[in-house]
Amino acid sequence: MTMDYRTLLEEKFIELGEKLAARDGLDLEIAKLHQFVRATLRMLPDQEQDAFERRLDQYEFRSVGLTDAVRNALRSAPEDAWTTGPALRQRLIESGFDFTGYTSNPLASIHAIAKRFKPSEVKTQIIDGVRAFRWVGPRASFEGRYRGKPKEGYRGKGKFDRD
Repeated sequence: MTMDYRTLLEEKFIELGEKLAARDGLDLEIAKLHQFVRATLRMLPDQEQDAFERRLDQYEFRSVGLTDAVRNALRSAPEDAWTTGPALRQRLIESGFDFTGYTSNPLASIHAIAKRFKPSEVKTQIIDGVRAFRWVGPRASFEGRYRGKPKEGYRGKGKFDRD
């Protein structure tokens, strides 16, 4: 019996896409929950904050780059909300993003990243003289990001090919 490697690969590409989409969904849920916990900590008296901060420090949070952090912050904002650069920076700080590796102005980096997103993901508008951003890309399911046509370089035949 001969193994059909093409079919096997097709199945594994689908499985890989599903796993990556599930991971993206969990990463977004974790980022939202982390942000909520950090914001809620600020509601406690100072002497109580320290104990919860130590508990939170015991968790390992996946380190994401600034681009993914900005994407997650915009994606988790209310659908019709416009978010300014300073508000994005505040959301990132509250979510625990570590800016210590950024020697230049973090706000300038945030603006540069937010302006580079595709128009199908982020809309930009000047409101009262201030640039604001709004996520318009997919929110609930990220499966489309991993299904369909793969990146350049894939040479196999199968479900990913266009007629």
